[in-house]
Amino acid sequence: MTITRLLSALLSVLYTLLAAISPGRVWLPPLEEGAVTAAVGSYSFSFDTQNGTFSAAKNGVTLFTDAFCEYAREGRTVTSKDYTSFEVTKEETAEGTAVTVAMRGDGLWDLTQTFAFAPGRDWFSTRVTLAGHEGA
Repeated sequence: MTITRLLSALLSVLYTLLAAISPGRVWLPPLEEGAVTAAVGSYSFSFDTQNGTFSAAKNGVTLFTDAFCEYAREGRTVTSKDYTSFEVTKEETAEGTAVTVAMRGDGLWDLTQTFAFAPGRDWFSTRVTLAGHEGA
């Protein structure tokens, strides 16, 4: 585990603990230029298109920050931080709301991450899809 990943995990745990014991609210870090945000019910979500990371809060309390997805391919670890092109869409359906981040990068498989929020649920789910193509 790299020092960056360790620090990120420790900060996430710290934010979660502070949220649990704090009578006030825990803040999401200020959004950098290039961040995309979406609010769905009591959840707020931001995706940083400069760094390929995402953060989420519920009722203003931080759930996690600077998270990213990763996969291994041919002995190499690839993360959402390695991608250079991001498209964020929000879709309302009868089942709820989906926030989808489509990621593209030279020589990388297409990576899509969808966050699904359903009315009346106190949680959200996420799905990651990889699509290989010729030359990647």
